[in-house]
Amino acid sequence: MYSAATETLAVVLNWWALTMVAFPEAQRRAQDELDAVLGQARPPHVADRTQLPYTSTLVYETPRWRTGAPLGLPHCTEQDEWYEGMFIPKGTVIFANVLTCNHDPEMYGEDVHAFNPSRYIDTDGKLKPAPPDTKDEGHVSYGFGRPICFGLHVANDALFAVISDPLWVFSFKKLGEVDAEGFRELGLSL
Repeated sequence: MYSAATETLAVVLNWWALTMVAFPEAQRRAQDELDAVLGQARPPHVADRTQLPYTSTLVYETPRWRTGAPLGLPHCTEQDEWYEGMFIPKGTVIFANVLTCNHDPEMYGEDVHAFNPSRYIDTDGKLKPAPPDTKDEGHVSYGFGRPICFGLHVANDALFAVISDPLWVFSFKKLGEVDAEGFRELGLSL
């Protein structure tokens, strides 16, 4: 469990860091929400998720947009099966194309290839119900049905903590956007 979670969470967090640079409006909106709800009094905590709906959408949208395991984990059929006229013998190894499932325009809209955390927010600024068949996760990166990832709650809490804490403290920018004075204040030079 530890090694599987470490690798997939690391991949998702790498994509998240890229999105904060590539989509500064998403970063700013999450930071504005963190400032409005928590201010500078204390850092965010997992228990704050319900009060931070937009920040929470980053936990849904990042693995939907760029999952840590695009083909999921292999599964094996327990019995002979027929699927859409095709025979699948017992013992066949099956992979789910998770990335394609997470980019289904019927489920996520025509902008399915765009990073858009707002797809999970309603007009009142609250979290929308998750799409059907996503186990309330907003994506299928944790699998489907009975063999869904049993560590998904731990993964979501970890993602929320590792996403919200840095956003509460500082901003992600392209190196060219950081001014020399900001680097000098940190004792660094360009």
